[in-house]
Amino acid sequence: MKLILNNSFFSYNEKIVRDFFDFMALSLCENQSVLNPGDYVIVVSTDSQRKIHFETCVIKEIFRHQTRPLLERIGTIRPVIINKGKIKIQGYDPHSFRQDKRKAVFDLNNSMDPRRVIYVIDPELEPSLYEKVDQSFRGTVPRSAA
Repeated sequence: MKLILNNSFFSYNEKIVRDFFDFMALSLCENQSVLNPGDYVIVVSTDSQRKIHFETCVIKEIFRHQTRPLLERIGTIRPVIINKGKIKIQGYDPHSFRQDKRKAVFDLNNSMDPRRVIYVIDPELEPSLYEKVDQSFRGTVPRSAA
């Protein structure tokens, strides 16, 4: 399920991903949520100049739609985009990660928020990226909260 989400940016729109994860993913994963509080994700948003921003976040809370959680921003990161007949994100460069000290909180459940979850940072799929984001997050959060 995580691989489907991680390859969804250029393939599927937000509604298709949300419906798939809210209806199909639960039945395929024995009614267990794919995304959970404490997971690290990458969200994408577009600003008024049509520039695309990729932000790393930690999930704080999940409501009705698991692809529309309450998030806290950790930093920004750049994707590695390839084009071999089809444009896709090959991964993310851990060296491009920039920590954001502001710790902004986003409620994606709010229909007006333009951000959408496009990638789950999994320790088994991308250990170096997970380690970089985890160290950054745990370095700025008190141990009692992490």
